[in-house]
Amino acid sequence: MSNGENIFRQKFTRISGLSAIRRLPRLGKIRLGIKKVSAKTGKEYPFETDYFVCPPEIRKFSNYGDEPKELNISFPINDPEVIFPQCYKWYGSSKGLKCRGDGVNALRLNDDTNEMEEQNCPCDLLEEGKCKQRASLIFMMPEIAIGGVYQIDLSSYHSIVDINSGIDYARALLNDQIAFIPFKLKRVPKETHNEGKKQIHYTLQLELDVTAKQLQNIREGQKMIYGANRRYEIEAPKEDKNPAYDSKEDGA
Repeated sequence: MSNGENIFRQKFTRISGLSAIRRLPRLGKIRLGIKKVSAKTGKEYPFETDYFVCPPEIRKFSNYGDEPKELNISFPINDPEVIFPQCYKWYGSSKGLKCRGDGVNALRLNDDTNEMEEQNCPCDLLEEGKCKQRASLIFMMPEIAIGGVYQIDLSSYHSIVDINSGIDYARALLNDQIAFIPFKLKRVPKETHNEGKKQIHYTLQLELDVTAKQLQNIREGQKMIYGANRRYEIEAPKEDKNPAYDSKEDGA
């Protein structure tokens, strides 16, 4: 090896802004319903369940079984915009996403130019029921695996509000440091009224799962986690096909 090669090998071993980033893989999706087949038409239709529809590795775990109604979870990072992104989405008549917005501005795909264009948000599509609020919860399940994250997609107004409330309450108690703190995610029956009809939906609730003593210890700096101050990156939520073609979400 020449002296020049030896100098470069010793001096340049990391890239600023890149080498410090760590990415957590997505291990799978947990769903809020299943598909059933209509006895009349023979076609599949989505059906909401009162339990989490989990991948095999979770169902095999003795604490959960086939139909768990609560999960022990934690978040890999503190940023609520990363672990629980939410926006309005419109999928058009096809299976692909056509538009997303935040209630003020939106980006919509122009089919003629195949480019994204700015739009006001919301628009008539929301009133027509073609556009809907949607969110993705990104979390870890330490009992199952600590090497990646799971994802739940949801569209329920009540679930979005309750999860936001659970996250913000925990952040207030923990000075915004919620990463690797234990939570319980639950399916909870909620009575709703839509067009005068009473319905029961099984919405999501997020609860901080620590005792008062544990909370005090965390505040005093007795860390419940191990690790260094690295920047962990999580992929944007996986965009599946139009949820109308997927298993049922909680509808409340």
